[in-house]
Amino acid sequence: MNRLPMMNEKHIVIDLETVDLLPTAGILSIGASVFVPQDILGGSPVEREFYINVDVSTCIEKGMTFSWDTLYWWFKQDAKAGSDLQENKNDIVWALRELNDFIRTDIDIHIWGNPSKFDISILENAYRLCGMGEPWDRKEVRDLVTLEGMIGKGNKEKIKKNIHTELLESSIKHNDLSDANIEAYRISEALGILLC
Repeated sequence: MNRLPMMNEKHIVIDLETVDLLPTAGILSIGASVFVPQDILGGSPVEREFYINVDVSTCIEKGMTFSWDTLYWWFKQDAKAGSDLQENKNDIVWALRELNDFIRTDIDIHIWGNPSKFDISILENAYRLCGMGEPWDRKEVRDLVTLEGMIGKGNKEKIKKNIHTELLESSIKHNDLSDANIEAYRISEALGILLC
């Protein structure tokens, strides 16, 4: 069985910031990165990026949830993370349409979440509540937590230590685009260990 094609195929990792931890959570922002693992390992950056802030009140209107514990957690975070979420907020339906357009640019793509049970499940619920279908084939959904579990704790720690300094220095804590870019690197490294 040839396992290397997955290293040369396109992948998207999606990261969310939310106001709840349940699959019904309201969404504050959506970040995503398109990448080819072999290119990342060769030193190339992600191919394309997506970032959009969401007006969480439009999520609540559609039936998505929030928790006081999660809101309190957000109030304790760095001011930069919170202020970024206040800029250019969009209706949830518009945000999901924009994400659809971003994802549908690439056909036959692997969709990743960290874990998929969180990010992807929340998005699937949001699409359902907004009367839209998700723009991916459920058979293509992948999970970073499971992948890192397969390579073992030692390899996972080595990957985290090896994340490019410039990537970490330019990242913003609790910004889902920064998180998605770091996760693209982690996925690429882990697939490299498993498949090469």
